[in-house]
Amino acid sequence: MNRLIEPGLPLRAGAKAGVCGVALAACFAAGAPLQAATARGAEAHVPRAIAPPDPAPSPQPVPWWLGFGDSTLNLLEQIARDRRQAQRAAGLETATSGTVPAVSDADPLIVQAYVQARVLSIRLATLRALDRACEQELALLRALPEGQAVPSSVEVLSERHKRLDAALPQLTQAAAQALRVIADQTGVAPSALEVLLAPSLADARLPRFYLGAPSRLPAHVVRARADVASLELAWVVGQRQRGHAGLDTAQPLRALDGWIDPASAATAPPATTQATPTPDIQALVAAVHDSKASVAQDLKRLQEHERAFGYLTKLIALRRTEWQTVRQRQQLGSASEAEVLERYQLMLIETDRLAVMAEEVADDWTTLNTHTAGLATVAADEAARQTIHAAP
Repeated sequence: MNRLIEPGLPLRAGAKAGVCGVALAACFAAGAPLQAATARGAEAHVPRAIAPPDPAPSPQPVPWWLGFGDSTLNLLEQIARDRRQAQRAAGLETATSGTVPAVSDADPLIVQAYVQARVLSIRLATLRALDRACEQELALLRALPEGQAVPSSVEVLSERHKRLDAALPQLTQAAAQALRVIADQTGVAPSALEVLLAPSLADARLPRFYLGAPSRLPAHVVRARADVASLELAWVVGQRQRGHAGLDTAQPLRALDGWIDPASAATAPPATTQATPTPDIQALVAAVHDSKASVAQDLKRLQEHERAFGYLTKLIALRRTEWQTVRQRQQLGSASEAEVLERYQLMLIETDRLAVMAEEVADDWTTLNTHTAGLATVAADEAARQTIHAAP
């Protein structure tokens, strides 16, 4: 990911961005498939003697990327799914079952590439405006009589202009690469994709997930992971083969109790209560522990980036106020055009940093949902609605 062109203040303070996307929340309201997924997740860690032999297929949850509230992204994901379905029907892709899975490896690639393309479009517009303002201020300072221009200011502006000249082509190439990824994953011709994405790439709003970062997640969100699910299946098969004699059938499921909290993440796997735990139980408990630790890191990163986004949002508001103030002073004759241009550039630099952080947060949500098969959004949505209902 292309980073900021200039260093700024530390990104650790600030308030968490608020919950947005009220219209989208209807997709996650009571009775929706996500609620069914939540109910299944809540039952996941209830001890049972044995799983049912042939469970009926459960409804798929609402795709987590709907949380971005972006109809173009949803269309791209649907096109990719239709393409995979057609490939399987034509025998071009090996399938282990008769249905296309709800989530594939291509889904997060499309989300990340689409978010990156949108963010880079905003960044390019911001940095081009910054470059123009930098050139204007440099011209003003160089036109001053000898001795009036501050050498350090000219040096800073010259270095800024040099960095921008180097960064803009790199960002343009990165944007083109993001579009190639989308084209590869969806099969849409580049010319058609350019037309399809034109309105989205012209949108100056940053892509944002409709939920704020949760403080913690229920541990059972890791149960849908492929590694945990396969080991759970092996454990169930082993239970049947052994006849369950003398075994603690609740042992692996206890690992799914509790919460994933980055502030108090466990550093060692829990000890088994059996004197001689079977290998399948050991493997399942270890996999659950490792998965919880991984998700805890994902959640911690999301929380940090959400705080940074909130901090930068406040900082941009401050920079905008400073710019407007100096413009008013200029109208009264107490500030120069160079001062106005400098304040304007400082605001644009922070605007670029905010765009970078928006992409970080979006990537964090994508990673978190990929590592929990979308159940992180299910749990976070449920927690947010309970908080709203509990408010006086």
